[in-house]
Amino acid sequence: SEKLTDLASLEGAKVRSLQLAGSPEVCENILEERGLSGSRDWQDLILRYGGNPLAVKVISATVKDLYNGRVTDFIKNTLFIGDIRYLLDQPFERLSAEEKDLMYWLAVVQKPVSLAELPQKFLWAVSSSELLATMGSLGRRSLVEKIIEKGENLFTLQPVVMKYVSDRVVEEVSGEIMEVIKTQDLGAIAILTNYPLTETKAGGLSLIERVKNSLQSRFIRNPKSFNHQITKLEAFLAKLPDSSLEVGYARENIEEFINLINVSL
Repeated sequence: SEKLTDLASLEGAKVRSLQLAGSPEVCENILEERGLSGSRDWQDLILRYGGNPLAVKVISATVKDLYNGRVTDFIKNTLFIGDIRYLLDQPFERLSAEEKDLMYWLAVVQKPVSLAELPQKFLWAVSSSELLATMGSLGRRSLVEKIIEKGENLFTLQPVVMKYVSDRVVEEVSGEIMEVIKTQDLGAIAILTNYPLTETKAGGLSLIERVKNSLQSRFIRNPKSFNHQITKLEAFLAKLPDSSLEVGYARENIEEFINLINVSL
């Protein structure tokens, strides 16, 4: 079971700084809630994961499942610690389609948003009760933070999760673009269709700019290859149907990608 003290219910700016800096106290509470034994070794386990509550929460499930909750046995028998990405892969893959969709949206928005704001960008209708249930499920997994600003509940991804999901988006979109060049198939794209990736983030790059950076060396390896790939992308754009629902954000995302690649030459 993944149920434990709901870290997402902790509110305010303190939570963000706590989780960025690490919180041994929160981590100890997680291990206690999990019912793990070997409390003398808890600090060792917490230090291994930098006092990151989410990392400790995820690894505590492994200790429970594979070592019958014995932290001492886990530490004795585990050489590979794994980075946060490795730790997040498994719980992310267990998420429902609706939960993954919401995670992607929060990564695209990259700032705390209210439940009322999110559906305005969705390409499909979603009820407030469905959205609330999905957000609650993610909160129980400590993947989402709830922040109260001026009396309003706002939601965002836990900082390390924000980076993880953003990186996944960039990797998957890079793959979608290369697949479109190869197949010219609208069915080959999903994230490009469903999410607006062109908005510039405060103090950083838009997600589509990160995709451009990821693929740039492959695109400009030689002029002939570059021209061929751009021609293929432009041909795909010309074939896109007029249906805004079917095309979604694909046209603006791909057009911006082409513009960025051309400018970078």
